[in-house]
Amino acid sequence: MTHFVVVSDPDPQRRRAFAEAIRPRLAPLASMVTGEREHGSTLVLWATARTAPVDVALAPDGRLGIVFGQLFGVDAPLPTPASVCLSEPVDCLTGRNGFYAALLLGPSGEIHAGTDTLGLFPLYWLARGEVTIVASSLMPFGRHPLGSRECDPVGVANSLLTVHGRGGRTTLAGVRRLRSGGLFTRLPGKAATETEPAWLVPSDRHFGRSDAECVDLFDACLERVARRLAATGPVVLSLSGGLDSRLVAGYLQRVGADLRGALTLGDADDYEMQCARPVARALGIAHQPVPVDFAAFPALARMQVGLEHVDTSIPDLSWWNALPVVAASGARLATGLLGDAVMADDTWEPGVSDRTAFEARFNYMNRWGMPPEAVARLLAPAGGQRVVDQALAEMRDAWDQVPGEPFQRIWLWELRHRERGHVGAVAWRMSLGAMPLLPFIDRELLDLVAGMPHAPLYRRAAQRELLRTRFDALARLPLDRNSAQTAPMVESLFGKVRRKLDPARLLQRLKPAAEQRYYARVYDFNNAGWRAVRAEADAARAATSAIFDRAALDCLLPRADAVASVGDKIIDTSGLKTLTALTLLCGMQEPIRPLTPAPVLVSC
Repeated sequence: MTHFVVVSDPDPQRRRAFAEAIRPRLAPLASMVTGEREHGSTLVLWATARTAPVDVALAPDGRLGIVFGQLFGVDAPLPTPASVCLSEPVDCLTGRNGFYAALLLGPSGEIHAGTDTLGLFPLYWLARGEVTIVASSLMPFGRHPLGSRECDPVGVANSLLTVHGRGGRTTLAGVRRLRSGGLFTRLPGKAATETEPAWLVPSDRHFGRSDAECVDLFDACLERVARRLAATGPVVLSLSGGLDSRLVAGYLQRVGADLRGALTLGDADDYEMQCARPVARALGIAHQPVPVDFAAFPALARMQVGLEHVDTSIPDLSWWNALPVVAASGARLATGLLGDAVMADDTWEPGVSDRTAFEARFNYMNRWGMPPEAVARLLAPAGGQRVVDQALAEMRDAWDQVPGEPFQRIWLWELRHRERGHVGAVAWRMSLGAMPLLPFIDRELLDLVAGMPHAPLYRRAAQRELLRTRFDALARLPLDRNSAQTAPMVESLFGKVRRKLDPARLLQRLKPAAEQRYYARVYDFNNAGWRAVRAEADAARAATSAIFDRAALDCLLPRADAVASVGDKIIDTSGLKTLTALTLLCGMQEPIRPLTPAPVLVSC
């Protein structure tokens, strides 16, 4: 996909100087190709994966349309998406089907910008005076004289509390991230505005249907989604060994997609690898293991922190390892990303009302972050408790605005706030190496789920039924659950006995091997990769004094030569990694200054 930067600046010398500063930093991967287009006082620069489309069109009235990524029609990708965007009202820039960013640029500095329904494709913006900057990362904003190098303490608090930004506020002062369903507009001589014309709205459209009818609707919808994706060209599967990617594989094979192979991150003994390998064999495609290079973690952390400024989650650096492999294949990368978030719900139960209170939602998210009292101590130089109180007040206000039944509110909240900043952030990172195919964010599927009753979603009921009844051969293969329990979803009595008596299984019980849970191993804050990242952060601690209380930092963040004591290797380390990344960020550039007075910047 694309790393892009747009600057509208009437000063040509300043515009050129900004472009010169950006060009060397635009392509984080050597395989990316670059391009640019000047239109009046606006300059657009981009670096894109070789398989990622960029479409440009000029209208007779002088407006320029640019689409980064893929827009889908009913059956296939739109061949000329920029022309389509130019021919329709500007509200149609956002919420279309696909993973993309769309721009309309006027000859006098007018800018309209929108992204996919969930806002997974990041779009950041800043408007000061006559200057407007729009970009897919936070990297460019400190490199313009009217940009921003000051941190937003409330944005930093958001990342520390929940490991990602929220409500459009970012870690950089004055820089906003376009919200889900949002449309950015900047007209000459007027203030920038952000509206939400494409917000996903829940309904009761299918509440009267039986579970079987709902499964049939999902089956038909996912087949149409797969046909659209198959029409993009050759596909490589990202197989995790779990349920989401297995369903994607099944539907793509059903519609005759050109499957060129599959890849799985990890080692041969990982449970994920042991479950993914037989799936690829059943599909009749080559399977490529991609080992995680822990020695590369410091460089990967610097790259990700430099691009994203810890506005999105950093707990998992392993995905970067797959990008050179996919880029070399020349194919699109199909993944089950967000499948569990879109088609499943295990956070709400009928009759348990406290699950829908804001406190319950925050406590669920805060498990991944740091306790509010710890964040207040850390941010003492930038406002401390006042900053944390404002961050929590903005979260509560955002929760109060989510519509729908209790389970729908939780579903929408997760998609609009948590998933796009946490798991969903992987989509854009993957896109720098290859065009990602994301069936679970298809607009038709999202609209279908938005009108579904709770029963088919509870504990992945519909997904499980689809695998059992539509893809029996795949359902009979070992299934990864991020644990040693890898029993197939459909298993005969003989199969159960054979699995229980497997000599390798018995030997493992007697003499446990090394960690075989992929995520537990790569997320481990004490592994060699994260130890190396922590060492670089240790060297940067002195650069944090303007934003962090040094005593609190030293108390909360173990040094690289110390063993961090944590419970869950995946969840309980995430807040520490966020703090590590923010410390690293402070040491990577000129000292970050908190905005004064803190903490109020822009109302969310």
